[in-house]
Amino acid sequence: MSYKRSFSFWPNEIESRRTGSCAAAAAAAADVFLLIRRGKTTIFTEAKESSTVFELKRIIQGILKRPPDEQQLYKDDHLLDDSKTLGECGFTSQMALPQAPVIVGLAFREDEAFEDM
Repeated sequence: MSYKRSFSFWPNEIESRRTGSCAAAAAAAADVFLLIRRGKTTIFTEAKESSTVFELKRIIQGILKRPPDEQQLYKDDHLLDDSKTLGECGFTSQMALPQAPVIVGLAFREDEAFEDM
């Protein structure tokens, strides 16, 4: 028994299928993967390069139940500015991969001052 398959695509269908998969790959490429560490607590999360540091703090708030104003985030002992995007802080999809996420330090406000890193 033999089977015969025939495929018929119009050129614009082929182009839309090709660009659709490329657009999905480009959208996925904007993800950055982060390991957020504080003491013995480690959070693995992902965010878009275009997300702000404040939005990342909101993600942490959802997990650890501490508001953003009680959090400070650090990269290599440098305090991250809430208004900057992750991309502006140097977290790009090329460097923050799932198998090698960027490590971000987290400190909480304790009595009027933040914890030491």
